[in-house]
Amino acid sequence: MNKPGESAVFWATGCGIGNVRRAPGTFGTLLGIPLSFVISILPRPLDLALLFGLIVFSVVVSERASMIMSQKDPGSIVIDEIAGYCVAVFGLPFNFSTVAAGFVLFRLLDILKPWPVRYFDRNFSGGTGITADDVMAGLLALPVLHLMNHLNII
Repeated sequence: MNKPGESAVFWATGCGIGNVRRAPGTFGTLLGIPLSFVISILPRPLDLALLFGLIVFSVVVSERASMIMSQKDPGSIVIDEIAGYCVAVFGLPFNFSTVAAGFVLFRLLDILKPWPVRYFDRNFSGGTGITADDVMAGLLALPVLHLMNHLNII
């Protein structure tokens, strides 16, 4: 039988992929690609509902997993990167150039943490804090990617 909280850690670490030694956030973001495909083929409002559900799920399992791990924001928790990436590419066509541009832009914003990403990273705690900065990075990437798509750059 599973120990209490084991499933939260499993989901929060992206089915364990967050346990890689180098660049767990980058590997976690890769897990967002197939999920963003699923979201992209759903009709509205189901796509919005799934995206919102993913964000809420990220907050809940990140909160529980960080408590179990006794760390504020463990690097192995990558569900937040998955959610943030899905926010970044929401509403865009699913193709190689969109996936690649979304991946690069989201990772840059997540790593560099410009304002307001940094604000959410520093001022929120628990599952909300773990998830909010990545969702904000996704929200910053979203209009840039939509503009690039509109201009046929991607």
